[in-house]
Order: sequence, then structure tokens, then C-alpha cells
Amino acid sequence: MKKITALLLALCVYVSLAGCAMAETDYTGLWKVCMIAGSDGNPAPASDIPMTMEIAAEGTAVLTLDGQGKECTWAVSENGIMLTDAAGSTGEFPYVNNMLVYLIPGGAFYFAQVSDEPLSRPEYLGSWLNTSIEMGVYIIDPIASGRNFSITLEEEGKAVFHIDGKEETGTWVTVAADTILLRDASGAAKVLTYADDMLSVNEDGILMLFTRQPEEQ
Repeated sequence: MKKITALLLALCVYVSLAGCAMAETDYTGLWKVCMIAGSDGNPAPASDIPMTMEIAAEGTAVLTLDGQGKECTWAVSENGIMLTDAAGSTGEFPYVNNMLVYLIPGGAFYFAQVSDEPLSRPEYLGSWLNTSIEMGVYIIDPIASGRNFSITLEEEGKAVFHIDGKEETGTWVTVAADTILLRDASGAAKVLTYADDMLSVNEDGILMLFTRQPEEQ
């Protein structure tokens, strides 16, 4: 069962960093580390890390760690934003899955924009069926191909994977606006984004779409 889950979720890893930025994104405001990834690339929630980034509209920014602020300037880059400190050193923060990502040797920090809006919303709950797999110009209908893969997101962070009539439990948590971190029974974690009442995962040109299923009467 775990091998089947791992095979399907292997298609559901992070969206590649190239070309992910959105020109209309408003980067101004306070961003806080919400997730980290180690050398294995497996992400984990990390809301307790005292690291923030405050981005101002006039092109200034303050990167704060353990209460120590570092003044910088910032500008929109091809993939997200570019931060420059007083010494002239620059670092890019690609915008991926509604988060700004700072890559470090052996890992990455993921910043989510702080907002008054609730991150975990009732509309995330329910059963989501994989209805499309897109690979470039190719679009695959999993159901027509005889496969049935769905994910049920339940309250209190429980996730249930339904794969061709078999079940496996996992966990889920909201890490950023419209962004969910999903973990299977083996501990492998993937990021899903919520938009237009659909969940999606995208990696290296492979896009999996999950459609909400009606509740059983």
C-alpha cells in the first residue's frame, strides 16, 4: 500500500522554481517562516522559528532573526523578489505555492505572508478526486484509465488516501494562504494549492488536479 501511495505522490512534489512568479503578486507586508525543508527536500511546518521579513512598498525591507533586524532593499525578480543588504550581497526569494522561498545549503526556508484572514478554511474539508493529470500537451483522465485516487481532508488534520479501493491515513495542515502541506503514512510531505474550488500539485511540468466530490446523502 505504501509503495502505491509513494508512486502516486511521486508525481506530486514541489513546483519547479523557474517561471513561478506572478506579476500581480503584492509582496508588501510581513512574512514569517512557516515551513522548512532539509537536505532530503521533505518539508515540515516551522511556525516557531523567529525569522521574519517585512517588505515595504517603497523598496525597503527588514529581515529579522531572533530580534535582530537587517535592513535591505528589494525588487521584483523573474521568479519572485531579490533582496540586497547594505553590503551589496543579494539573494533571490522565488515565489512558490503562495510562499517566498529562501534556499540555503542543504535546505530552504518558506515564508508565508501574515494576514488577518483565517488560513484554514472549512472549504478545504471533504473528498477530492484526482480528475486530471497534465504533462505538457498530454492530458490523462485517471478514471478513464481505470485508476481511482482521492484524498479526504478531515477535521483535526487527518487525511485519508483512497487508492483503487484501498485506504491509508496521513495528516494535513495549512501552512500559508490557500496552501496545504500534506503528509502520507511514510512521512513524505507534498504541497497542494487551493484555487477555484480545486486542489492542485505541480512539479516539473506534471500537474495533478483534484476536484471536490459531493457529500454522500
